[in-house]
Amino acid sequence: MLIKRGISHNIDKVENKLKIAFNKIKNEIDDHRQAINENTNEIQSNYEYMCKIDTKLDKLSKTVEELSLFVHQMAKIEPENKIDLIIHTKKAQLTITEQNILSFLIHTNENDYITYAVIAEQLEMAEREVLDYISNMISKGVPIIKRYISDTVILHLNSEFKSEQIKQEIGHEMLKSTSVY
Repeated sequence: MLIKRGISHNIDKVENKLKIAFNKIKNEIDDHRQAINENTNEIQSNYEYMCKIDTKLDKLSKTVEELSLFVHQMAKIEPENKIDLIIHTKKAQLTITEQNILSFLIHTNENDYITYAVIAEQLEMAEREVLDYISNMISKGVPIIKRYISDTVILHLNSEFKSEQIKQEIGHEMLKSTSVY
């Protein structure tokens, strides 16, 4: 009987030690879970803040584009003279990528809805890059017309400018075809 009490007493001690150990582990796991939840909440709030910033940057970009277009439209140079100026002085200042975008815009139909996404897809570029190149082209004097339809930017070239560019391309092609090899 004495042996049974000793074993039973030892079992009680072991059970108590195990309970204490498991409680410590449980408390540590609870602390880790709480830290993970706090980090998750912080990450979530940072993500939401970044989304808000991204939305505001998009709105700001659209506003800057609208202002840029407005400034170009309000320029005091007459439209015909402006186009001549662009053709003779600005075309050489366009980068190769800008020239590719210009060529794409020249060869599109007036009724097509050309968006940044369409240009990006056709020229295998990022949409943000196209937006930047278009803005640069407008600042260089290329008469790109932007219209907004349901928060989507639709791009077109000034029809007179487009016609002049096509005439120049035809003239260059005729010179190439008549040159002696």
